Amino acid sequence: MTQDEGFPVSRLQERYGLGEYQSVINRYKLLGIVPFKKGRQSFITEAQLQALDDLNEWKKANPSAKLSDFPGVLGAEAPGGQMAVIEAESREIERTTGDTEITLTVSELSQLVRSVTAKPIEPLAYLKELERAAAAGWLLTSSEVKALIGVKPSVKGSDRTFVRGSFAFSKIPLKNEEGKPKFKKIGGQTAWRVSKIVE
Repeated sequence: MTQDEGFPVSRLQERYGLGEYQSVINRYKLLGIVPFKKGRQSFITEAQLQALDDLNEWKKANPSAKLSDFPGVLGAEAPGGQMAVIEAESREIERTTGDTEITLTVSELSQLVRSVTAKPIEPLAYLKELERAAAAGWLLTSSEVKALIGVKPSVKGSDRTFVRGSFAFSKIPLKNEEGKPKFKKIGGQTAWRVSKIVE
């Protein structure tokens, strides 16, 4: 098969032994493949076929895995404006933002993605942030507290303080002539003062 001939999409279901044609569509959507038309028939390139073959082999080796778990490939424009699979590691990707032009090879881009995603998450980082807020006397909104501790602070009845782990979150009362309790707000949200609980 040459690049010009292409492989008929109508033969993919049989090639991979798939029960439904939708499974074929799901696979080439996952890989970013857009078939090209010749007459009334749709075709894919040799590189795209190879990517589908790789996906099929991976799926056979990992039958319980979801298709979305496939490590995947990067798509790029093929002749005629269609998507193709980049096989050459030396292929460059360019992105222009304002006056800055960034040029990366696929290999460099892959390495960058790996380095970003491989960075370990520090599970106790939120405690450092709470400690900073307590030491600085910062007031946090309910949504900021939730972003740090994972739950929205709430109090029961006449309580003004919510305790979570080693930290207390207190509402700040305001003077109220009507007799109804009022508390400081930041925007439309309750303001919370953070303090560290020392036992």
